[in-house]
Amino acid sequence: MTKTLFGVILLVSLAVSPRNGFALNWGVEVSGAAWEMDAEDFKTSGNSVMDYARTVGNSSSYRITQGTLGGQASFFLEGKSALRFGASLGYGVMPDVSYREHWENSPIEDVIENWENKTSYIPLDAYVKYRSEGSKIGFFAGAGADYIMASTKWNFFDSISGDSANGTFKQKKLVPHVQGGSELFFSDSVSVSLGVKYLFSAVLDNLRGDVVANGASMGEFQMMMDDDGHGYWIDLGGSKPFKYDYSGLRATAALRVYFD
Repeated sequence: MTKTLFGVILLVSLAVSPRNGFALNWGVEVSGAAWEMDAEDFKTSGNSVMDYARTVGNSSSYRITQGTLGGQASFFLEGKSALRFGASLGYGVMPDVSYREHWENSPIEDVIENWENKTSYIPLDAYVKYRSEGSKIGFFAGAGADYIMASTKWNFFDSISGDSANGTFKQKKLVPHVQGGSELFFSDSVSVSLGVKYLFSAVLDNLRGDVVANGASMGEFQMMMDDDGHGYWIDLGGSKPFKYDYSGLRATAALRVYFD
């Protein structure tokens, strides 16, 4: 589907560049985006487990690590007029997030659980840019979509019983975005840009995967949140889905190299 959309955008770009005889620039872009990866459901789970441990007199702890920087590489096509249209297609990674929980109820159980999420995406954009002749500054705005691919690895180990389990939970979703900013040209071939990007409705709440426990396949499960009476905690069976929310604003910076 992304190839078809890119083809449509390319045809539009060609059609709107008649003053330049359909002349186009092409090039590559490397960019970074600063924002903190969502970990609200991990925080809810950790606090719930801690509250329950205090109630029953057990020992519990948790640690969350949230990444704050993502990046992408893209290929673009762009007109050469002062008011120009362009399109880009790339591949990127979003900030990671991990959650580690330790639950001790000696001598019955001593459990460590680890959850680690990595997210990649395919960004597709169409944009308009204005750069007057001879100017070193350009301005751009556009819209597109990110095809988000989330993958969360989970493992469980009880050092007293020897029980273990693991699984990988995945979900893919196409979400819309808008972006805009300014671009500083050092030459006709090299520029840097600063901008903002906003993702809409980018909630992933149907992460599913196969689980293996003590070496035996247990089938497919969904990451869920269950109510233990003190709050919600992560489980593979519960009353509401676990979610990651990628929606929102992020600051971007990019290096672009143009070719004729």
